[in-house]
Amino acid sequence: DGRYFLTVSYKLAVHTAWAQKGHEIAFAQFELPAGKMVKTPVRVVDMPSVRVTENEREIVIEGVEFRYVYDKYYGAFKSIIYNGVEMICSMPKFNIWRAPTDNDRRVRFNWMGEGFERIKTHTYSTVIKCEDEKYVEIISEFSLAGYSRRPVVRAVVNWTVYGSGDIIMNTHADVRENMPFLPRFGLQLWMPKGNEMVEYFGYGPHESYIDKRRSTKKSWYESTVDAMHENYLRPQENGSHYGTEWAAVTNKLGMGLLFIGMDEFSFNVSHYTPEDLTAATHPHELTRRDETIVNIDYMMSGVGSNSCGPELLPKYRLSQNVIDFSLRIKPVFKEEISLIDVVKTEITD
Repeated sequence: DGRYFLTVSYKLAVHTAWAQKGHEIAFAQFELPAGKMVKTPVRVVDMPSVRVTENEREIVIEGVEFRYVYDKYYGAFKSIIYNGVEMICSMPKFNIWRAPTDNDRRVRFNWMGEGFERIKTHTYSTVIKCEDEKYVEIISEFSLAGYSRRPVVRAVVNWTVYGSGDIIMNTHADVRENMPFLPRFGLQLWMPKGNEMVEYFGYGPHESYIDKRRSTKKSWYESTVDAMHENYLRPQENGSHYGTEWAAVTNKLGMGLLFIGMDEFSFNVSHYTPEDLTAATHPHELTRRDETIVNIDYMMSGVGSNSCGPELLPKYRLSQNVIDFSLRIKPVFKEEISLIDVVKTEITD
């Protein structure tokens, strides 16, 4: 994409009792100042037209190859159809919960005391803010709260759907003061059975977190949903990837969703929900879901070492009171387009 990274690897020159010749014992990676990715503008005026219809419950947006349905009551898309294929099987929702890790064994009680594990979305209003033949802009006000608890988060989300099929999400969230730091904040989507293929540009190939990424390298990776699951002896949060710039989840035909961050994000894909992982105490208690659960996070708090060490350092906590999170979502068919060509574009007036 026009950028260059230098990776220096240190490997054993001879066989030893503990590893074979060529075993990597350390590495360092640097992004070189030689390259720069230049974004290609996609002008709104050059896009195909959209048709918008609204009733008491829904907003329907239709374009050349897509049909999206937005539920005004829940403040979320209930259908994203591209080329006749449904891309989601449940309404996307904002999420703050993660299955507690071994190192969360103390802070989890603070989280659960505030009802983080039973958070529900409460939508107050949904309106069409702006409508043009090339796009429509929808705004929903909502909060995240457990039953009988004060809201943890109050937020406004702005969804803009363009004639190109792109969906731009801009979220402004205010976190209640004097709260425990959040495990995460992000958008969770469920994609139908068969969406097993994953590509991303971020830290990998194994899981990486804000405080746990020194063993990973930034690169372009391909994997599967099952392969990205880390099967810990006790089920817990796993498989997230810090510093991701874009990610795509598709079926074997190459049809799916491309997620492009306005800023870097953390993401994971799984056949288990955070609630599934929380409820299980051993791997055999998990039941693999057919659907693919995608979490695109503004931030995931670090994992730390509090099972036997100090609390998570403040710099690795999601403890800010104001969050601004933007994301571009685009249905894609990899047989027709190059993912990197899409990533290198930006929508302009």
